Amino acid sequence: MSDPSYAISTESRFLRQGRSFTLLSVPLASSAITGAAVAPVERVVLIVLPPGPEQSRSYRLLRELAASLARAGIPTLRLELSGTGHSTQNAAITRISNWHEDIVDSAELLRTRWPNAKVLGVGARYSVRLLLDVFAPSAGLSPGSSRSGELAGLVCWSPLLRGSDWVEHLQRVQADMVSAGWELDDNDLAGEPWSTDLLNELKSQHSLPDLSTPSFESTLVLEVDSNIDINNVDIQLVTDLSLKDWVSDSLPMLVSGETSTALELALQGDRRWPPTTHKSTTHTPPQTPPHTPTTAHEQPFCLDALPLADASKTSRLDSGLFGIYRPGPAGCPAVVMLNSGLIGCSGPYGVYAEIACGLAQQGVASVRFDCSGKGESPRKSVSGDQALRDDYAQITDFLRASGHQETILLGICSGADDALTLAAATDNVAGLVLLDGYAPKTASYTRHFLQQRLTSPARIRHWVKRKSAALRSLLTLSAPSPVAVQPAEAAPLELRNWASAATMRARYLSALDRQCSTLAVFTGGVQDDYYNHQGQLAHAFGNPTGLSEHYLPHLDHLYPATSQRRELTQLIAGWVSSEFLGNVSVSVSVSVSDGVST
Repeated sequence: MSDPSYAISTESRFLRQGRSFTLLSVPLASSAITGAAVAPVERVVLIVLPPGPEQSRSYRLLRELAASLARAGIPTLRLELSGTGHSTQNAAITRISNWHEDIVDSAELLRTRWPNAKVLGVGARYSVRLLLDVFAPSAGLSPGSSRSGELAGLVCWSPLLRGSDWVEHLQRVQADMVSAGWELDDNDLAGEPWSTDLLNELKSQHSLPDLSTPSFESTLVLEVDSNIDINNVDIQLVTDLSLKDWVSDSLPMLVSGETSTALELALQGDRRWPPTTHKSTTHTPPQTPPHTPTTAHEQPFCLDALPLADASKTSRLDSGLFGIYRPGPAGCPAVVMLNSGLIGCSGPYGVYAEIACGLAQQGVASVRFDCSGKGESPRKSVSGDQALRDDYAQITDFLRASGHQETILLGICSGADDALTLAAATDNVAGLVLLDGYAPKTASYTRHFLQQRLTSPARIRHWVKRKSAALRSLLTLSAPSPVAVQPAEAAPLELRNWASAATMRARYLSALDRQCSTLAVFTGGVQDDYYNHQGQLAHAFGNPTGLSEHYLPHLDHLYPATSQRRELTQLIAGWVSSEFLGNVSVSVSVSVSDGVST
């Protein structure tokens, strides 16, 4: 009999009073199609996403790994630690002990559901140390963490085993961002408001975990390029890839197919992964306080896939849009947030999650979802604008079932471009929030551009330096030399592919002509590219009604600082309230005082 065909149930639940977020990919035999019996589950995998900037760079890869494992019959749980990802609002009150408890609770969830299966762990960067703290406890670990039991194996992906090293890494990322001109808060580190207590704990963590007698039986180390003492660990595979994948300005991490395949085979029980036995352990379920959802509690969903609240239904693998819905009153438009580039639906530095929280406090419903091929959502057979329209049609049907007939589209950068495309192609878009969206260059833009350069000594020095370097390069190439000329560097990857100026202009006018209220926000991150003064957009379109334009040069393009995200949230919530809820007094606070996202 052939192997059963598996589908993925993406269950989403909040652990520990909503502080951490997990995604569970579960293999379900499609017996109605194949008639095959359900295969016994022998292995389950716990993937702990790394905290900090590495999370967004490894997210899609680890998502694909989870899908592949589920396809092979291995349930896989991905854990976003407290204060990261979709629970980024809790970063300011997070401690290392919270992260340990997140891992313990996630491991217990797997063991409770599959008590006879081996648990394999996967960590990346600093999450490797957190896994070792829990499953190979060293001195100083808080009591009770050992209730998680044992691991049958551990994958260490480019590990950082000292908290002090991780803080130094964040400081380097911070320095890179500052040198690149990013405006950051003093109390942030690499764009996150880590608590002082957490950073002090990490800085004091100079010792390595004790790896002499780990409770697990095997270790797989990938991308090792550090001075880590791993002589006492059973290393099954070492792939020495460049750590440039983890630098602050890199795109989301892409690892070679060879490495990914080796990891997948190892976790599936390939002969290169030797554990065959697992010691029996008595497990005590953790006493976790129940979570009391608020009226604005987030509701994860997966369209055209297994509904999260209904375990009796199945669907084919790799189908369905993943998203998170915050309820609001029926009859009021819901804010739909679109992906920016390759970033998942939590938004850059979690800004979409914070905006959703701020809107919920005003009683406004919102949906942030992963467009096809991004974040949690698989690719479709169609691509480009057609895939975008198909995605939006699904989201529209979902919202109509909840009483929202109209939408307000929100997006940053390429997400703003997609919002404008949808507004011109559909008739149920009541509003637009365009963050660094398209703006045509005008004569006034050129004048401001020249004035800024002629009156700024720093800009003049930069221009002279750049032109001098270009002239030296030209003279070097023109001079005869026996040395072969080095090939030119590859052109940078272009992630924003605008339509023609005429098309973009037509889309703007189409939305404004049918009275689609538009909030356009421009930051200092694009002032050297296409927008550099207040009123540029309105002047380009003849000062149309329904357009609210804000130029905020002190904000950065991706809002890496806590204060920037808070200011943006207040601006958007106030605009939505005044435009769609009447003249209501707005007082938005995105802080969390009780450890629960509201």
